Amino acid sequence: ITGGSAESVGLIEKRATIGVTLESLPPGPVGRFDRGSSVKVRFAAGQLASVDDLDVVVEHTGWPTSGSDDEFARWGDGLRALADVGDRVTCKLSGLAMPLGSMAPDVLAPWIEFAIGTFGPDRCMFASNFPVDGLHGSLEELFTSYATICRGLPTDDLDALFAGTAQRTYRC
Repeated sequence: ITGGSAESVGLIEKRATIGVTLESLPPGPVGRFDRGSSVKVRFAAGQLASVDDLDVVVEHTGWPTSGSDDEFARWGDGLRALADVGDRVTCKLSGLAMPLGSMAPDVLAPWIEFAIGTFGPDRCMFASNFPVDGLHGSLEELFTSYATICRGLPTDDLDALFAGTAQRTYRC
């Protein structure tokens, strides 16, 4: 789906990716936190909340740009605002290798754990950003890191993160 603005978001059909849905807003208020502020994300989240029948997928874990503490705080504010919209908003856990420069579990864990804690496992799904992520490792390394980070979670949570949320969201 292309087009749409904060004013006309109610006219957009059901399924869309955040970065595309509100593309007429200033760069990055929703799908790409790297160019937006948490204020813009909260504005966009407020607009999304007014559209009852729109399912939203936050792509690439909300597009952080670096692993800095300031970025983590800014990104976290935006992610919370989007999660607060409700159950219609899910988060695709992917795209972290580029801004963080690594696929190591200890590097990814704070970001993954925060997103899962914010949305819950029933609203998160693991994915990748390959081939771009390939600059920092293999697909096997990435999913091994995901599994390492999630070690100890209940089976139902693992099922949701590795398959169930995606199947429900994309109606597979």
